Amino acid sequence: MTGTWVAGNESGAADNEALLRLQPALGAGVLYKALFENPLLCCIATDRQGLILIFGAGAEHMLGYSAASVVHQRLLTEIIDSQTSDVRVASLNHEPSHLPLDNDFAAFVSGALHGNGKPCTLTFVHKEGGRIAAAVSVTPLRDAQNNIVGYLLLSNAVSERPALAPEAPLARHFEEPSMVSRLMRGLTAGRRTAQALRESEEHFRFLNDINEATRLLEDPVQVMAVMSRKLGEQLHASRCAYAEVMNDGEQFTILHDYTDGCASTVGSYQLSLFGEKAVTRLSIGQTLIIRNVDAELSPDNGADMFNAIGIKAIITCPLVKNGSLRAMMAVHQTTPRDWTPVEVALVQEVVERCWATIERGTAEKKLRESEALLHMAGRTARLGGWAVDLQDARVTWSDQVCVILDLPPGSRPQAEHFFNFCVPQSRLRVQEAFDTCARQGTPFDLELEMITSNGRRIWARCTGEAQHGGAEVVTKVHGALQDITERKESEAARDRLAVILESTTDLVSISDPAGHILYLNRAGRHALGVGLQEDLTQTLITNFLPPLPQRADAPGRVSVAIRDGVWSGEATLRSRLGREIPVSQVVLAHTASNGTLEYLSTIMRDISERNQAQKEILRLNAELEERVLHRTAQLQAANRELEAFSYSVSHDLRTPLSTIDGFSSLLSKSIHEDADKERNKHYLTRIRAGVVQMGELIDALLSLAQLSRTGMQWNSVNLSAMAARLASGYRERAPERQAHFDIQPDLQARGDERLLLQVLDNLLGNAWKFSARQPQTLISFGGQTQEAGETVFWVRDNGAGFDMAYSEKLFGAFQRLHTANDFSGTGIGLATVHRIVTRHGGRIWAESAPDQGATFYFTLTQSPA
Repeated sequence: MTGTWVAGNESGAADNEALLRLQPALGAGVLYKALFENPLLCCIATDRQGLILIFGAGAEHMLGYSAASVVHQRLLTEIIDSQTSDVRVASLNHEPSHLPLDNDFAAFVSGALHGNGKPCTLTFVHKEGGRIAAAVSVTPLRDAQNNIVGYLLLSNAVSERPALAPEAPLARHFEEPSMVSRLMRGLTAGRRTAQALRESEEHFRFLNDINEATRLLEDPVQVMAVMSRKLGEQLHASRCAYAEVMNDGEQFTILHDYTDGCASTVGSYQLSLFGEKAVTRLSIGQTLIIRNVDAELSPDNGADMFNAIGIKAIITCPLVKNGSLRAMMAVHQTTPRDWTPVEVALVQEVVERCWATIERGTAEKKLRESEALLHMAGRTARLGGWAVDLQDARVTWSDQVCVILDLPPGSRPQAEHFFNFCVPQSRLRVQEAFDTCARQGTPFDLELEMITSNGRRIWARCTGEAQHGGAEVVTKVHGALQDITERKESEAARDRLAVILESTTDLVSISDPAGHILYLNRAGRHALGVGLQEDLTQTLITNFLPPLPQRADAPGRVSVAIRDGVWSGEATLRSRLGREIPVSQVVLAHTASNGTLEYLSTIMRDISERNQAQKEILRLNAELEERVLHRTAQLQAANRELEAFSYSVSHDLRTPLSTIDGFSSLLSKSIHEDADKERNKHYLTRIRAGVVQMGELIDALLSLAQLSRTGMQWNSVNLSAMAARLASGYRERAPERQAHFDIQPDLQARGDERLLLQVLDNLLGNAWKFSARQPQTLISFGGQTQEAGETVFWVRDNGAGFDMAYSEKLFGAFQRLHTANDFSGTGIGLATVHRIVTRHGGRIWAESAPDQGATFYFTLTQSPA
């Protein structure tokens, strides 16, 4: 590349930095080539002092110098005739008010700085000594902060070699026809060159305007919006749009567009709808140029879609990153348009600047985020940096140092002020260490006790090292200051914990994974017979355990502790004197982040006294057991007395009743002939009925009493078969009744078969009794397993029913919801059922309404309580 960037030149880092500062202002790519590789343009870029940094191909052709011979080697004043132009490029470093305004070039520079771009005439000196007069425009080059960093000179390059002697008369050239022809061709070429120069200047100023418009913008979407508007206005286009591409190039979304007399196209689109030509070119990163949609595309290959959004001509520049189409910028025209190469190049340059602006903004954002993270890290670690320049005793430090010392941000005290923050003992140490580092370059690392400006006492770690200049002379001392107050407090807490461990009566030990004792507190050493100063680091913890046949599984304890983090239980220790010590033990496993065991800590408590107390408790329990057995014998005797009473009730009380019944029967026969025999018979009948009822009540009471004392035998019981047998018996005793039994088959339960028979007999018997007045008796027995696994059984009838308002009386002894005249019974049956179901761990309840029948539900547990 001829006459262009020379950042790799060996002229020095300072010049290269100046060149790099020009690059954002000059741009790159198409504009760069248009300016510096165009042989028809004389382009020269300088820094603020006039040092030539870029020497274009046209300048080489016009002035005869090679770029390598002038770049970083010559000032611009050395190739300008000082006799015909008084300008000194060094004066460009001054503001326009200080320039010699009577000089044409200086006045032009003044105008350029104020936005007036009128060219002036300069006389250049050819390498071979000739003089070349040329119309030159000068444009100041600015950086991102709007500071002038250099100047760009543009002129049309003279194609003919200049005269070697300035005094050669021009008329001699006109005497030769060939010279006239060459002059005419030169004038024509000059017009074309002037036109190209004007276009290049216009494009350059436009790009400079874009630079200014987007310089302070950070949001890429805002950058694209401004770029779209500026480019559309510059090209007088109908529309200019920016789009982001998603789904691997299958879809794009227009976020912003500039429009002039046409509708906006903001929205999402499928790229394939715009035809194979568009997809192919854009996917490989080539600019899509269409001058007439209808002439260049078929309806099914994109023309219909372009026409649908009002496009007849288009320039689309893609952004391809890592082989993937990421974004596009397009210029639209609603009428066919013959895009010129300059217009295409301008769009490409704008897009290139657009991407560069966004990437630069992204990089700056990442830099700010990194700086923020660094600041956050320093704030989190409470770490700040400091430096002392020994030549001028200037102190600099970061804001975090101000935070540590409770100083306002930006405070810059002198070195002796820093020493004054230290308490006297620390102040002497750090002053000596600093002086030694400043004289001999010896680094230091100290922990200092300090008092901040707020009177807060802190601990800080101060490190420092020397920075040498020439001849090994120390020119600067720099380092870091870190607040370590929390660490020192933790160390103090650790020391306090050590005091507690040494004072406790519990045995505390720490061992490594191999079992070597790292620490044993005072109580442990005393109990195990170990000297207070004896080194145990080579002693295994197993040395203080009983022999293997007598000891618990110590490795097993460690394995559980490693797995669960802790193991607790009882163990036995053996001191060096042979005394066995029973202990209650907790083993803690301390592991690294990768799960590797680092060490084990064990806390043990002598439980000899506790074991002795347990033995005493066992002795007392034995005595209590004997007392319980004695009391049990007494209760058994009382139960036998109750059984004797039950026998008396069932035998002795029944005997007089039987006598009454017998004599009443005889009396009935003896008064058979009396006149009032009917009345007598009625009385006697009532006596006998009362006697019978008394007998039934006595039997029921005894049965109910027996339920609480009778042992239960749990077996599997087929309730369906049991219910079927009971139903058959009811039919046999009253064959005249129209009765239907619906019994669900194979209902199983576990319990005492004899007691469960009483449950079903009472429930089915009640159903049979209370449905006797119905034309047809309907009785059902069934069961259903609930979600919780519990089975609910039921007995349902279509009998007299009852009022649920009195349901709480159902299961009490001698409680009746119907009169004896309506339905016979003792009132003990449901109480018996309730007691049996309760003994089986179940529940019983009922649902009914008068004359609507009744349903009794009950549950049974599956195993004895």
